[in-house]
Amino acid sequence: MAELTRGLLDDVRPPVIRPGGPAPRWREGLRWPTSAFYALVRPVGFFSSAVREMSFAASVAGAVANVVLAVAIPFVAALPDASMHRVGGIEILMAVTMFVVVAVLGVAGAFLWALVLAPAMSGVDSLWSAFKRAMSVVSGVSSVHPVASLAIVLLAANGEGVNQWLRRTVGMKWDEPVMVLLFMLPVLWAFAWLLLALFLDGRGGGREDRSRGECRCERCGYDLKVIPDEQVCPECGHPVALSFDPGCREQVPAERRGGLAPARFVETWWGALWMPRRFWGRHQVRRDSRRGRNLFLGMMLLAGILSWALFVACMMAVPEMTDDGEAYGQILVTGLGLLVAMCGAALMGNQLILLVAQAVSRSRGNTMRSDELARIGYYALGLPTAVQIVSAHLAIVFLVLAVRLMVSRMFASGSGSGHETVMAVLYGAALVFALAIVAAALWSLVSVVRGQEACRYANY
Repeated sequence: MAELTRGLLDDVRPPVIRPGGPAPRWREGLRWPTSAFYALVRPVGFFSSAVREMSFAASVAGAVANVVLAVAIPFVAALPDASMHRVGGIEILMAVTMFVVVAVLGVAGAFLWALVLAPAMSGVDSLWSAFKRAMSVVSGVSSVHPVASLAIVLLAANGEGVNQWLRRTVGMKWDEPVMVLLFMLPVLWAFAWLLLALFLDGRGGGREDRSRGECRCERCGYDLKVIPDEQVCPECGHPVALSFDPGCREQVPAERRGGLAPARFVETWWGALWMPRRFWGRHQVRRDSRRGRNLFLGMMLLAGILSWALFVACMMAVPEMTDDGEAYGQILVTGLGLLVAMCGAALMGNQLILLVAQAVSRSRGNTMRSDELARIGYYALGLPTAVQIVSAHLAIVFLVLAVRLMVSRMFASGSGSGHETVMAVLYGAALVFALAIVAAALWSLVSVVRGQEACRYANY
């Protein structure tokens, strides 16, 4: 956090000249609403390259404008109805106050999201540089919000007509689920843009040469700048040549080519999670985080999709949940909403873990680049993220079944001890899966901190 504050107060770093040449002149002055339009119609180009060229002031201005506009659209849409009912001055003052509060909270949320997403930025050396890039990403993603807000307002204003059209088109059993899905589409759109931005960050940025650390002993951290390679470390006796030999560190299995990819991924995730000191003691450290971040995002999405299928299968397997024949669509849409909610919560929670772990590493004197620290963290977060998402879905399944059983027991003519036993088992299972989420988060935090500490003096 101190690093972020220093960068905010004194941003004097020279611009980075990338291998592909200078950016187009129109992109150097990219401002809102041009940036918002570019992010909407050409998201791949925007998130691949334009976010690296936008100034911090333009990013902040774009994010603020998008949030304020998204909040203003519903208030403006409510003005005709307010004028028809002759709203008084007190109501107008309350509405303006609510608008200001919601807008301020939205802007604060944009800055918070930029801070949370900062560790996900690849090719950055400091938290401040990552925060600036993340603010550009938030500016691009938030360009969806005004359009989504307008779509929701129009859909709500014409809800009755849309509902009648859906009844004629999809029938009585599916009209309500499809209506809910239409309201969810703006949220899905924003979430898809966020994932696209994270997947594309660092694309085409070139492969810059990484320094070999601070020329310290990889075992104890002793400064070896003036020690010949043929000698040993005066502090611990570790051969100097081994500390400066890049061949002593292997390539991370997930980043190798050839062989069975799933086996290499599992080997990397398990080693970085269960044995971080041993794993990072013999694998390359000073590499960009893009590969590890994208593998983490892929694991998160795969776990979310499998959990959605598991949720739908469990809900449809219970006769009481589908006895009316109209619940299939509701279950599918509810599962989709849970998928987005759980993946979003997992993404934010694990980004917070990376922030905390990076703060701990900095407090212990770790001078590695921000993206290198994030790379170590992402490989340790892959398996815990899958456990968290699957456990969250299963906890909700057991809670829903327990509540449904309790409601049916209330309206039943008689009650027995069997129902109480089943309810206790269901509530206990939900609690176990909730505790599994917390345990996975704590375990992953410890593994990330240990892995970053093991790489503290790595030269390659």
